[in-house]
Amino acid sequence: MMTRFASISICSIFLLVLFTTQVGATTRHCDANYVWETTGGSIRGSFGAFKGKGECGQSVPNRCRIRARNAIERCAKVHWEKRWDRKVPEACIQNNSDSTVVGYNLALKCSYYTGRENEGCWVGPLASTLSTSTRTISSRGDIKRRLEGEVCCVYKNGNHQYRDNSKVEVRLSFKSRGDNHCGGGGQLSSSSYEIDCEQFRKQYCPQGNR
Repeated sequence: MMTRFASISICSIFLLVLFTTQVGATTRHCDANYVWETTGGSIRGSFGAFKGKGECGQSVPNRCRIRARNAIERCAKVHWEKRWDRKVPEACIQNNSDSTVVGYNLALKCSYYTGRENEGCWVGPLASTLSTSTRTISSRGDIKRRLEGEVCCVYKNGNHQYRDNSKVEVRLSFKSRGDNHCGGGGQLSSSSYEIDCEQFRKQYCPQGNR
């Protein structure tokens, strides 16, 4: 039978280990976003800023950043592979592990004036200064629709005339950046991804871009 002294000793050791783990743990982040460009590379844009988070011991902060970078890479690759699901994959949902992503949201809302010619797809700070109606182009988990919206609706407010608006070829990549070991990224589409901006604008972009 375990003695009272032994029980107290075991409890003390457990609390000491727990306390040491909590005090000795640290967190580091890496920044990330998606980047698209036309096949020729002459036209490009970025979207979907989010973060990777890594936890590790205080004495090895680079290990945290490697875990954060790995979380970013895992999320980006899995989401592109599952793009037809049109929802956030588990790899892109924040969890309690030592390697996860934070703030992942690909929703795109386009604001525009009603009854005005050449209405654009206004996003970012400008949108809040306008009296507008709003259309949701993509949900927070629809990477396919977000890419198409960026290319067809957001770039130059959707008014850019590509060489062939019915067959716009783009490449999608992801980038990670930050302190040591955060840098990384890679191309997601193995070949050019073709977008029919002519049709997409009719269905999803604000009225002035149709």
